[in-house]
Amino acid sequence: MELHPQVIGKGSRDVFVALPLEEYEVLTEMMEDYEDMLDLRAAKEQAKGQKGIPLDQAIAELGIEHLFFRYLKMVPVSGFEPPTY
Repeated sequence: MELHPQVIGKGSRDVFVALPLEEYEVLTEMMEDYEDMLDLRAAKEQAKGQKGIPLDQAIAELGIEHLFFRYLKMVPVSGFEPPTY
């Protein structure tokens, strides 16, 4: 991605940089993705050696079936009936 920064000075010093909104949004998203990746790596390291559970079991235990009804429609979970609209 090519950036188009505009440097804004005060006196003889450069003090601010302005970017087109689209470029700023792309940079912000890239930073958030990077932070998510670091969080994932840390969580994986912390969970080393621990036994996992299937996704449908985790969803049921957390009581968040309503957030995953499209996924659960494809992967049946005993006792769960997705809402109809």
